[in-house]
Amino acid sequence: MGMSLVRTQRTLRPMRRTVLRAMVGAVTVLLLTAVAAHSALGVPRGQEPERPTVALVLSGGGAWGAAHIGVLEVLAEHDIEFDMIAGTSAGAVAGAFYLAGYDIEGLSRQLAELSFLQVLRPSFGGLGFFRIDPVEQYFADRLDYDRLEDLPKPMAITATDIDTGKPVVFTEGPLARLLAASSAVPVVFDPLEYDGKLLADGGVVDNVPIDAARELGADRIIAVNVGGGFSLEERPEGRIEYANRIYHIMRMALYDEDDADVYISPDLDGIRGTDFDKHKEITRRGREAAEAALPEIKQLLGREEASARE
Repeated sequence: MGMSLVRTQRTLRPMRRTVLRAMVGAVTVLLLTAVAAHSALGVPRGQEPERPTVALVLSGGGAWGAAHIGVLEVLAEHDIEFDMIAGTSAGAVAGAFYLAGYDIEGLSRQLAELSFLQVLRPSFGGLGFFRIDPVEQYFADRLDYDRLEDLPKPMAITATDIDTGKPVVFTEGPLARLLAASSAVPVVFDPLEYDGKLLADGGVVDNVPIDAARELGADRIIAVNVGGGFSLEERPEGRIEYANRIYHIMRMALYDEDDADVYISPDLDGIRGTDFDKHKEITRRGREAAEAALPEIKQLLGREEASARE
């Protein structure tokens, strides 16, 4: 009986080793499978690997701002995404409306339905021809977001502090009010007072707010300048056109294409910054400029995808 028990134990030992090896192998497979699944799903939210962030920078430019719609349309068609927007004046308006949920058709409809009778109210005793508060109300009526920081993606809106002559960058605050401040073209509109500052159009000192995008955390910049295509061939007629001409001449001196990784500048010759009725043509020219820049944009994004994998 004793000898049988010894033989049985000797027989079972290799079986136990086999079973243990099988169990270890199974556990190893399970662990490797779990690791692979974890890698496929990505790391948990909040622990994403660092990668370069892309900002879309949209300039001011009055009616020329409709070119931003064409650019946004092309980017959407090619699934080109960005992490944040920095904008001033017309660019701030286009960017905010886009982030607030307006699609390309909605943005175009806003331009088509825009009536200056809705926003132009004479300013008696002010610093501009027209009051700025109706402009603020116009934005407030059409945006579902009250605060800049509540937009789905980070955004910087710039304005000019007329007491210091320096740009002011806002990343939080009342959205409609900041859009109005950024759009308060000097002389045309009264400046707007906010947070102890007297603010005017951000394009006065920085019409392509690349520095604001850097402050927001951008590593790569796609800049769209719709304010640099005005023509000097025809002399301005009237005070408004004269002020507009001088305004754009000053802004031209501030442009530096080298500050952006991709610089898009639509050809807007023959169209004035007050030709709001030509928004379809302006949008088309924005599309053409964006399509021409697509190879450069895709190359930029390709480098970023490689950086993210590394």
